[in-house]
Amino acid sequence: MSESAAIKALGNAGLKMTERQLAARLVTLGALAAIDGPLPVGDFVALVTGAIIVSEYLDNYIENQAALERNIRENEGRSYARVITDSVTMTSEIADEIKNNNVKHFRARLNSSGGVLVTTPLSLTAARLAAKDEEETFSVRKSRAEDVVTQTGYKNIHHQAHYFSSRGTRPANLPHYHLLKKRNDNWEQMDGHHFYPWKSMG
Repeated sequence: MSESAAIKALGNAGLKMTERQLAARLVTLGALAAIDGPLPVGDFVALVTGAIIVSEYLDNYIENQAALERNIRENEGRSYARVITDSVTMTSEIADEIKNNNVKHFRARLNSSGGVLVTTPLSLTAARLAAKDEEETFSVRKSRAEDVVTQTGYKNIHHQAHYFSSRGTRPANLPHYHLLKKRNDNWEQMDGHHFYPWKSMG
């Protein structure tokens, strides 16, 4: 993601900064997270908008959460520090469910600032029912999301992440599938996104 796109996304979330200020923040936060280099701009956007973090540095964020929160509280404000707590906690809980309980699917919902909020675990059967009920799901990898939308009597369509919409730039959004249902001899896209991360989480 470009820093200019991130500036727009952060502005949508109420954070106004220049590209130079953003670059400086990413260097500082990268050092606090103990990663080798600046914090990836997409991770910063996911953190401050409360979305799930699909990043190779998740363990670093969990280990250094207190330092990140403290720094963001001082620089961006208390409300953003609270959002970071929610984002890291949610992502950590999902990662634990995947690792410890071999969970492959979850309920999900769109985050108002972009990205995805992931909640309770689902079996494949329950995820397929949720898809038919036009609800959102999140699966740990693309092939698992495809399992959710491969159903008798339905077709599916794949979409890349919608980074730009009428509501502004949304760089924390994820790729996904939609179910298609036949209505009046036409295959129509149903509501409900069936998300997956760019890099497999399990």
